[in-house]
Amino acid sequence: MSGSGSWKVGILIAAVAAGCAKPPPEAPKELGDLGLFLFKHFEDEDPAEMAVGLQNLKSQIKSTDFTADPKDIAVTMPILQGDDLGGLEIPAGISADAQIPIALAGQSVHAIGKQDVLALEPNQVCIESESTVWAHREFLSDTGCFEDGSCDRLEVKQEVRKENFLAKVWFDQYKNYRWFELEDEDGNVTRALVGRSWIDQQFMADGGNNSWDQLFHIDAYIEDGGKTLRWFSMWSSVTLGGVGDDLYGSLVIDGIGEALVFGDEFIAGNVETCKNDRNAEKPARE
Repeated sequence: MSGSGSWKVGILIAAVAAGCAKPPPEAPKELGDLGLFLFKHFEDEDPAEMAVGLQNLKSQIKSTDFTADPKDIAVTMPILQGDDLGGLEIPAGISADAQIPIALAGQSVHAIGKQDVLALEPNQVCIESESTVWAHREFLSDTGCFEDGSCDRLEVKQEVRKENFLAKVWFDQYKNYRWFELEDEDGNVTRALVGRSWIDQQFMADGGNNSWDQLFHIDAYIEDGGKTLRWFSMWSSVTLGGVGDDLYGSLVIDGIGEALVFGDEFIAGNVETCKNDRNAEKPARE
C-alpha cells in the first residue's frame, strides 16, 4: 500500500474510533486523591507516607476484575499540577488542564521478586506499549546495588521513539524507581516497587505539526502473595490534528493494557504478543 493510502486508512480508523471512544469514568475520590498523593510524596526522604499510601492502594485495587477489558476498568484521574507534581514542572508553554489523566489496575502472575528485571532491562521495546518501536535506557545510578538489594533506588534516562498511524515522535524520558516496605494492620510486611516518570519539555513530532506535550506517570508493583498487583496512572497530553481527547484517551488505555501483558511475557522469557522487533536498528533521529 502506498504511503498516501496508509495515511488515508489511518485517518479513517481514527474517525471511526473517535465515534466509539468515550472517556473512562472518574476515579473514586479516594483513589484519585491517592494517585496525586503518591506522585507528590515519591521523593520523600522518609518513606513512611508512601508506604501507607501504597498499602491503601493495594486495598483499593485488590478487588478489581483483572479479566475484564481494560476499557471497562480504567478510570479518569484528577489533574496533576502544582504541589502534587512533587518538585517537577509542567513543560514550558503547556497547560496542566490539557492532561488526559488515566489509570489502570492489573495483575502480574509473577512474584514481586521478579519484577525488577523490567526496570533493569536497557531495551524497553516489547516491554512498553506496541507504539514504542525504540526505547533504550541509560542508567544514571548503580544497577548492581539495586539488583542485589543493597540499595533501594534506581535512576534512568530513556530515549523513546513512538510510532502509530497518527504520528511519529522522539522524546527523552526520566524515570526513578524506589523499593518500599508495607505493613498491614496485622503487622505483615510486604514489598512494593514504584517508578515515577516525566518529560521536562515538549517534543515535536516528525514534520513539526504534532507534538508530545507532557507526560507524567506512576507505575506501581505491589506484592500480593505469589503474584503482583499492578497500577499505572498516566497524566499526559499531545497535539494531534483531528484527534480529540476521547480517542487519545482510548489509545492510552490500549497502550497501558499492552504494557501489562508485555511485561509478564518478558519476565517469562517469551515475548509473543508484541509484534515489534526488539533487535531492530535505531531509527534516525534528527
